[in-house]
Amino acid sequence: MTTPVPKNPDWSSIPKPILFKIAGHLNAVDHMHFRCVCTSWLAASPKRPKIPLIVTCDVNNYRHLSSLDFYDLVRNENIPLSLTARNALSSLLSTVYNYIGCSHGWIFLAATRQRPMIISFLNPFTGEKVTLPEMNKANVSPIKCPRVVLSLPVVVCYSLLPRELSFIRFGEAKWKRIELSSPLRDVTAFKGQFYGHYYYGRNRNKLYLIDLEANNGNGDVVPVQLDLPNMLSGEVLIWEFLVEFSGDLLLAFSRLNSGHEYEFLKVDFENGLLQMLPEIGEHVLFLGDSLPVFVPPERLLDFRPDRCHFPENPDALSVYDSNQLGRILSLKGNLGEHGQHKVAAGWITPVLNKSLE
Repeated sequence: MTTPVPKNPDWSSIPKPILFKIAGHLNAVDHMHFRCVCTSWLAASPKRPKIPLIVTCDVNNYRHLSSLDFYDLVRNENIPLSLTARNALSSLLSTVYNYIGCSHGWIFLAATRQRPMIISFLNPFTGEKVTLPEMNKANVSPIKCPRVVLSLPVVVCYSLLPRELSFIRFGEAKWKRIELSSPLRDVTAFKGQFYGHYYYGRNRNKLYLIDLEANNGNGDVVPVQLDLPNMLSGEVLIWEFLVEFSGDLLLAFSRLNSGHEYEFLKVDFENGLLQMLPEIGEHVLFLGDSLPVFVPPERLLDFRPDRCHFPENPDALSVYDSNQLGRILSLKGNLGEHGQHKVAAGWITPVLNKSLE
């Protein structure tokens, strides 16, 4: 005689060994959902290594995005989008997007060939999507290499050309624009603020705060006064990128003629100092924001090799590990076919509970 199934079963009472066994068969996305069910399921499932998923995309012959999925470097497997996320993406692709990137658990899509530019966000784990208001019609010049940084409720967009930074808060109808003396090399969100540094000129190798409240809410780029460690005085340094790691803002730099061997400084805002760090924990570079692709290889002159760089072989992802050494993660043979061209678009850490609205 079979035991009747209760109308309201207590799923939290499933024995821990059974939950542990189930969790071991789940892919990274299902594992994340599994751990969110209740505290007993969370306690029964082991944590995954702190390595994000590679976002991979199908690109047609016109270099337009046609679909997305993930590649898990831990289990060496492809993970498709959920049906909800696939439907959300399909509804967005009526616009021809030619740039894609990731920021704080969201994928951004940019259509730069349209005037004005259109930017949309997609949470590939929940299917939530948001299309931002069109960029101001004053932005009529071609936009080269747009980069988007998200720190709720603010979105910042900057580019190599034109030399400007635009920002908008969710719920607002119009972007605000800050004109720049030279292009920004990097902008990173840290504790609700945006920080960046320039490519070249007398302003390079200095940290700047993107103060969105300055100029009556129209924004300004303000220098942050920081002293270098004595051991670096007289050295010719090249500031490479900023990244948040373990609650601190880190600056990666290289020394002239060092071959881009990265070293790290911690920003001590309280004392106005940059502190030398002797070593960095594993996968620090994975915690940064990846940048847009779909750029022809000949234009990848300065494409942030700290985060992800696409060499001539588009089926490989070049990253820097914890020893600041370059290595290639080959994705060839694992990324599908069917006449589509599959490329790695960056990496992403799943976010379930951060709504953009």
